[in-house]
Amino acid sequence: MRFEFPISISQRKALYTLNSKEQKVFAINGPPGTGKTTLLQTIVANEMVISAIAGKEPTIILACSNNNQAVTNIIDSFSKSNTKKGDLQGRWLPDISGYATYLPGLSKTNSELEGINYKKLDKSGLFSRVESGNYLANAKEHFLDKAAKWIDIKREVITVERTIEILRNKIISTQKQLEDAAKKWRSYLDAEAEFSKYYINDKMDANNYYEKNTLSISALQTDIDALKIVETTINQYFDNEPFFRKLFCWFSCSVPHKNRYAQINILLRDTIIDDNKLPLKCNRSNILEMIDKKISMAKKNYKKHFILD
Repeated sequence: MRFEFPISISQRKALYTLNSKEQKVFAINGPPGTGKTTLLQTIVANEMVISAIAGKEPTIILACSNNNQAVTNIIDSFSKSNTKKGDLQGRWLPDISGYATYLPGLSKTNSELEGINYKKLDKSGLFSRVESGNYLANAKEHFLDKAAKWIDIKREVITVERTIEILRNKIISTQKQLEDAAKKWRSYLDAEAEFSKYYINDKMDANNYYEKNTLSISALQTDIDALKIVETTINQYFDNEPFFRKLFCWFSCSVPHKNRYAQINILLRDTIIDDNKLPLKCNRSNILEMIDKKISMAKKNYKKHFILD
């Protein structure tokens, strides 16, 4: 929720667990300063977004504690949250620092509650101020002024209902972008796992294939270009191979096969093709197949990275 301090990996895991498990009780434990309140803000914001996407009323969330200060700290944290600069900046309702509301006992004095959104059983507090005709009229004008500026539309043609619809569609669009990004990232991770398992061999340094913690497009393209040259070289070798070596290899004679094997090994020595997997009785077909698999895998990872970008 607080854009200047994105939640950590452990907080993200906690939020994911909360959203993916149908548990009645979910406990978060940690000493002061470890981000429990920040996580709580994110949980509340997440619930608001879920309600908006579903087109439902906001979820009612109750925060309880045997320590009043803990509850007021939560309310204070929402009131002091910053928003990014731009037309969506700030709150679109006037004279309200936050929407969280403290429910104190009647014994709490107004001086003790100064600066805190609250509502008492005698109906005094925030809602007695905002649930009035004058405030609602002013709030509507303020809201529509903000909306017209953000949407870039004439003030007189915009309505509250239309604004809500546009805001909801914007949230849905953002959610779709995030889902698409997550799908692409999972696809990339699958490709990266395949790259590490099947592409890299003892002749290659995996570190040379990464740039800013993701697979390097330039390194993969260099491999593709080099492998195409190797492919041409192998074809040239077999086109020019001595006739009798071809003949005796066809008859499966061991010496010609050893000579061919040695020659092919020399051609593959400084390439990324794993010559340890080269069969002793090699031929044009099985060598080109090895090269083609390497090129195909490089292209596959290249495309995955390009899609990710």
